[in-house]
Amino acid sequence: MTTGTKASFGLRTTQAVFATLFMAFLLAPTAQEHLRILSYQPVVENRLREPKPSGVLGIFDSSSGYAHKYETYYNDSYGLRDLFIKLKNQLDLWLFRTSDEVLIGDDGWIFYRKLYERDMVKLERSISQVPRVVERLLALNSMLKARGVTLVVVPCPAKTTVYRELVPAAYPVPADQTAFQQYRKLLRAHPELATVDVQGILESLKPRMRVYHKTDFHWTDPAGAVVWKELHKLLAQRAGLSAPLYDRVTIAKKHGSTGGEVNSLAVFYPPTETALNLKVPLTKPDGTMEYSKTPNRWDYLAADPGWPGLLPPTVLLGDSFADAFLRAGFAGAFSRLSKFPHQDFAGALSSLPDGPSFFILEHIESALLGMTLDQWWPPQLKEIVVSVPAGPSGQTQREQSQSGPERRST
Repeated sequence: MTTGTKASFGLRTTQAVFATLFMAFLLAPTAQEHLRILSYQPVVENRLREPKPSGVLGIFDSSSGYAHKYETYYNDSYGLRDLFIKLKNQLDLWLFRTSDEVLIGDDGWIFYRKLYERDMVKLERSISQVPRVVERLLALNSMLKARGVTLVVVPCPAKTTVYRELVPAAYPVPADQTAFQQYRKLLRAHPELATVDVQGILESLKPRMRVYHKTDFHWTDPAGAVVWKELHKLLAQRAGLSAPLYDRVTIAKKHGSTGGEVNSLAVFYPPTETALNLKVPLTKPDGTMEYSKTPNRWDYLAADPGWPGLLPPTVLLGDSFADAFLRAGFAGAFSRLSKFPHQDFAGALSSLPDGPSFFILEHIESALLGMTLDQWWPPQLKEIVVSVPAGPSGQTQREQSQSGPERRST
């Protein structure tokens, strides 16, 4: 074989190899979709993937939009999609310590990027509306007090607030001048509002235990249990009861990798931590728990609701942070306890009984942004007269919130 023939044969071989690899790369997603050659955990996403459209003959009807629907479905479900996503994210984590969804801090700490870079920024832009939130809480307190109900506010700081020094990005607002800190100051200025200073409790605990998970958005169960103990003291005092002497919070450690933040990394080898859990709950409720089909909605009824040591019927309007209270066994302190999600404020108010009871409003720091909006509040609180920030003239105005889109100054 001549030199020219050998060169030509080598070129054709190289072309054939590349063509084969190219075709294999094109066909690999289809092969994986139908044959499931590779096995791996899918990407955990906080959404539903696009369903496969029906009516394949719609591809011949340009007005049906079938082609676009199928393209959207395919881009969301093609074979090897999750593998490519995890491979890309794993390389970003290993080589550059970065992620599109979370911020990578020191010593395995991770933080939601969208919460820190988007939601918190929006909250700071709405800082002028924070006094209106407190005004509405004062109005809610007056309205409930007239019915014999005590309002208790439990504002929970975000992980980025308590562990600010570990967030790997400069925050534009000083730590003591954020919207949440102004909110805390305003609550302290109104002792008529029963409030649990959650941030103060967590900061005092921080030198002794980890109060938030490294790989999850939530606080640890031991930290939540300590907050619940302080909350119960306040409730017992307001109800004229003796606060029980709870046993010391006992901690159980479990090594692993769980939580929304670490799931958002979408990698093959996620960061791990030694998570802190409760070894035993503080109390063991002896009543019945009934869960609703609505997420974060449940009712607890004590086995003996008339027992004099129990707190009166209580409604809790809260989020997933209150789940740590539930795991601590706090339901057992009540004769009746109903939990409602934040989006059902009106339903929570309508469930309050007449006579002595509690209404607990627990919320995470980022929820303060939603509380600045009129639509978050039930109709009876939209109509209250509230203070608004000083205008350009420096004079404080008063306005009456309307249930519709327009507002009328008074």
